[in-house]
Amino acid sequence: MEEKAMSGEISVGKREGFSVVYILITAKMFCSYLPCAVAAEGGSCWYTAALSCGAAFLGFWFINSCGFPLFELFEKSLGKTAGKAMQVLFSAYFYLYAAAALNEFIKIIKIYNFPTASPVIFAAASLAAAVIVGANGFTAVSRLSEFYIKLVIITYLLIFALGTGQYSYMRLFPVFGHGAVSIASGFFSGISVFSDALILLCLKSEAGSKNCFRAGRSALIFSGITVTAATLFYNCVFDYTVSGEKASGMLETVKNVYRGHLVQRVESVFFLMMTVVFAVSVCILFSFAVHMFGKAFEIQDRRPCLVPSAALILGICVIMPFASALSPILKWGGAAAFGISAAAAAVYKLKGRARAAACMAVILPLVLLCGCSDMREVSDEAYAILLGVDKAKNGVKLTAAMPTYESEEESQNAVYTVVAEN
Repeated sequence: MEEKAMSGEISVGKREGFSVVYILITAKMFCSYLPCAVAAEGGSCWYTAALSCGAAFLGFWFINSCGFPLFELFEKSLGKTAGKAMQVLFSAYFYLYAAAALNEFIKIIKIYNFPTASPVIFAAASLAAAVIVGANGFTAVSRLSEFYIKLVIITYLLIFALGTGQYSYMRLFPVFGHGAVSIASGFFSGISVFSDALILLCLKSEAGSKNCFRAGRSALIFSGITVTAATLFYNCVFDYTVSGEKASGMLETVKNVYRGHLVQRVESVFFLMMTVVFAVSVCILFSFAVHMFGKAFEIQDRRPCLVPSAALILGICVIMPFASALSPILKWGGAAAFGISAAAAAVYKLKGRARAAACMAVILPLVLLCGCSDMREVSDEAYAILLGVDKAKNGVKLTAAMPTYESEEESQNAVYTVVAEN
């Protein structure tokens, strides 16, 4: 049994698979997901989260219906060489995904607990724990998730219940106030539910098709309900005008709750469980990244890969500490990877391997060419550098001076004046 675990073989049942995916998806609620979602999408964020989980469930069901684990599906649809390249690409993505999750973890810990401590200390400690757990294979991680799942669910229920005194449901309106673009953006990139659904598909050969589908179905449904409720309640506490200033959605929901002199800072009760959820998530993603790397390169004994993998993830976090460079990976990478997998499954079922290779040859460059279409240069924005308010004959006069950026070396100011009754 020990040799089997050490070699990377996995024994995952329905409860273990459910616990792994549920913890991975709902752990984002302790990160900056909730504040950013409310700030970007306003009152629509709660149902875009539900739509994301629903879309992931339908895609998971469709890909699973092909009858192959994800890695075998790539080889069946693209051929052995291209399929192997796709396996390596997915393995690299999950290394970056693990680094992004660790980055969020140490950011929250520094903000709330140890603002002056070095983030390298927390990152190294978390990865050391992940190496110890990962040395026993993914089975140890799945059992660890199953052990904590009840405490995690109870924690979420307590947070929802304690925040009831602050809820104002009028903050949910207008429902479509931020427009269709922000709603669509939140639908595709709200949470990394797509990435987490891929984990069960990759483990299908080890966990079994029946266990894979049952665990994925239950996990996506219940995690979708939990994330939707968390987004709904957080939006009822903070509207979009102040939501983006918060660091953690779940903790900020109960931060200002007052329950007498005995418990004046009730959010401190949940710091321990937040740390547990983050630590388990890092262990899951780390072990799964090593597992995918071993599957891609057909490595039976993956223990020698643990320490170099931890060093790689730590290096990414040190090079880009608290930077936004990893955010697009966590935000869009899962949706792109899930879309590629669904496309491979669709073309394989309808047209066969040859047509699948041609289709994927078109899809991949389009995914890799996705740029920063929503970014704006400073010269595209209107920044007022001078404001003046004067009394006019019939009301007030507002004067604003704005730079025009006519050249790189110098800029001129355009002055605009508006007269209004009040």
